[in-house]
Amino acid sequence: MSHAARHPARTAHRWAGFLCALLWLAWLPIVSGAVVLPAGKTLVSTSKQFVITSAVTQPAPNALTPTRSATNVITLTPGRVVILAEKIKTIYLRHLGTTDQWGGQILLHLEPAGSTPVAPEMKRTLYRDGWQYRVTLPERLSAVDSIRVIVDALLEETAQRYSRQPVEIPLWLRVGMAEMIWASDGVSLTSSANVPVMFDTLHPDPLGEARTTLQLHKPYTFGDLCLPTRRQLAAEGWQIFRASAHLLTAELLLRPDGPAQLREFLRQLPRYRNSELAFLTAYKYENMLAVEQWWSVALTQFRSRDRFRRWSTKLSVQRIEEVLMIETPTDTKPQRAQIAIVQMKLGDQKQRLAQILFQLRSIQVNAPPSLIKLINDYHEALHAYYQQRGLDSLSPELAIQTVPEDAVARRLREQLDQLDTILIDISLLGDMDNSLGKTAPNNPPSAPSTGPKPPFPLPAGLLQLP
Repeated sequence: MSHAARHPARTAHRWAGFLCALLWLAWLPIVSGAVVLPAGKTLVSTSKQFVITSAVTQPAPNALTPTRSATNVITLTPGRVVILAEKIKTIYLRHLGTTDQWGGQILLHLEPAGSTPVAPEMKRTLYRDGWQYRVTLPERLSAVDSIRVIVDALLEETAQRYSRQPVEIPLWLRVGMAEMIWASDGVSLTSSANVPVMFDTLHPDPLGEARTTLQLHKPYTFGDLCLPTRRQLAAEGWQIFRASAHLLTAELLLRPDGPAQLREFLRQLPRYRNSELAFLTAYKYENMLAVEQWWSVALTQFRSRDRFRRWSTKLSVQRIEEVLMIETPTDTKPQRAQIAIVQMKLGDQKQRLAQILFQLRSIQVNAPPSLIKLINDYHEALHAYYQQRGLDSLSPELAIQTVPEDAVARRLREQLDQLDTILIDISLLGDMDNSLGKTAPNNPPSAPSTGPKPPFPLPAGLLQLP
């Protein structure tokens, strides 16, 4: 008797497994690439929150182009959308410091690319068991907008879990959260699998674009971010809004209880018509003036330092100049150190030089690499003068004497004059970008913006402008 005859159940089970494997292999290209979904078919994400449908009937060529630009238009397919949505959700939950507790399902529907671009659109429907969101996506969409539309849906779903009324998520949070995900993980999210991503020495600064924008332009106040005008969201104003919203979201998440406070802010939104009142409740501020004061301090610290928390070149030069200006009783205004020092009594020289040497070391700790050598040269020149004058062992009798300008004083003046010339040259070059060990101006000649255009105006969509 054959093996199959002796064990019919086991044989049938093996054949069933073999047929399932064949069906899976047949379905695998649809799931992994999922260029075209058969009519009536859907893709469901691993968390079951995202359901993808598609009206695309023909695969588009050049599904993804290998570029890191936020404005790069990518071609979305059902398979890529289901993977992209889950990856974005994972990063989103990591920023909020929470686990997956979704209550509203998100339907993502792809529309084919046509001669007239289709803007993303979302419709909310309230059922007895909660909200459901249907998001229509064009087949071709910019990289950052593809991230933003999914982030918008996730924010709305989080805020509306315990509300029977639609909740308006403030634009600054929608834009800021999407910018954070794009800046930190956008390249890996929207690049095709066969395109290598190369980084030079260090991972790119997640706030690099925002830092450059806010150092060249005046940032928006918190009030402007909550209630922006059309003018503030157009052309150059949109880039400033993006950078300001990015920084605000990042600063809020960096607070000691940042993720928990942001989750509380989302929970408070359904209780207020005004998002500012929800913000005051969640972050425990007494009034908007206290919020503006906190935001002003955060902006000042951010604009004056680089990604490593070092001072900018401009601020460091200003601090050096302040330290080297000395007030003397005989002059009506402060004089440069090489002029004022030699006019002072030895006791006063000792006290003032000790202060300058200490302050220069403090500046050196906070200064960018481009100024470290120059600050050290200032310190060595002044310290050499300090030792040659014997100020470290100065007797009380000599402390009241004034030393005439001699060879030691003339050498100090020549050295400090040369260093001042170098300092002026550096200050004229502007801030340096030393993030990768290179020096390059932060304000190069004008070039096309790498950021996306303002969101599309929609009648009832996630990206609707105020």
